[in-house]
Amino acid sequence: MDGVAGLLRAAPLLERMQLSEFGTPRAGFYHGNVNEITLRSSLLPIDEMKTIMRRFPKLQTFRISTPAFWRNIGRRLGPAYKVEDVLMLRSDTLKHVALELPEHGIDGELVIQDLSGMKVLETLYIDSGMLHRRWKQGRQPAPRICHMLPKSIKEFGLMGSAYPLVHEEVVESINISAQAFPHLKKVFVGQFQEQWPDDGVEWESRYASACEAHNIELSLWLPPSLQDLMSKWTNWNPI
Repeated sequence: MDGVAGLLRAAPLLERMQLSEFGTPRAGFYHGNVNEITLRSSLLPIDEMKTIMRRFPKLQTFRISTPAFWRNIGRRLGPAYKVEDVLMLRSDTLKHVALELPEHGIDGELVIQDLSGMKVLETLYIDSGMLHRRWKQGRQPAPRICHMLPKSIKEFGLMGSAYPLVHEEVVESINISAQAFPHLKKVFVGQFQEQWPDDGVEWESRYASACEAHNIELSLWLPPSLQDLMSKWTNWNPI
């Protein structure tokens, strides 16, 4: 980690960073010019993600994925953390966000409920489970997806498992996109069904019909910039 901080100091014009198996950022981890950060197979507490947002004032692109092994670890007790509390710290600059985050982070459950305040956000790829957990029993109702996303959104992607409740709201958002999301041009769906193939065929058809009616591209393939982000490592040694 000290080596990374030294490289940042030595490269004042640096714009993009890609790090794997990233641990807790140290004091020297900041940069005034970097606008793109990709953290692959990394585990960070919510407070450390907030630290990154504060230390990179020009950040426009933020991508993060967790190690594959973390998804197989049993559920941990802890409070629920809203990921938008992290992203909103850079609501003035963040345009492109990809979050391949598990149900539980290091310090608690991870959910996402409202990104309508992200006024310049154009691209959002997110694990479907983070949206599905908005309906957890006992949790305060969250806005529907059509009210959760900002009008600025141009590209929206669902990664991870399939959830009918999430599909229902995304299709609804596509159908009202002319009014709600006038700039939306592309929707990505990683999985249409969880168990029953017939359900997947029906959902794929509904997505295709909605996208065609509103001149929106439906993609089943992650863009190249995200293909390497997905968790591939089984071992993890934090920096």
